[in-house]
Amino acid sequence: MVFKTLSYMAVTMTMLAIVTAYLVYHQADDHLSVGWYAGDDQPMYDVMMRKDGFRPLSAVELRELLDVTLYDANHEWVIYYDAKGNGRFLSRRLRFSDGSYTDTGFRVITEDGRYCTKWKQLRDGRRRCGRVWKKGELYYGMLRQGYIGSKYTVRRGNVEDL
Repeated sequence: MVFKTLSYMAVTMTMLAIVTAYLVYHQADDHLSVGWYAGDDQPMYDVMMRKDGFRPLSAVELRELLDVTLYDANHEWVIYYDAKGNGRFLSRRLRFSDGSYTDTGFRVITEDGRYCTKWKQLRDGRRRCGRVWKKGELYYGMLRQGYIGSKYTVRRGNVEDL
């Protein structure tokens, strides 16, 4: 009986070692979340997005995106970032508590390539970080677990005179 139990345990452990997708807890954007991973702590959505032709931008590539205007693909907002990373946000539909459609803030690129923004009014002033992916001419702001937080195009300069 002991041998049979040990055999089942050995088979179970071997199967667990072979499985490449496993459930783990991880820290993301200051929130504990659960996600499927594809071995080597690589999120499953990361693998799937790469297969679909998406490419994550590196910290170096993100830092080069200064003095640019970002256009939301749904035409709901426009953001201009100056050469220092200071931003001006113009909403086409969202009105803030002060009655305006504009906000100011900044962005920071972390060493591991996360794109972090903090606005005075948007998200109640809370900082939000995520990864930026690119496919074709579109950029995708990815939040936890592959959720697309934003989809936008980029043009050089302060095109909207924000």
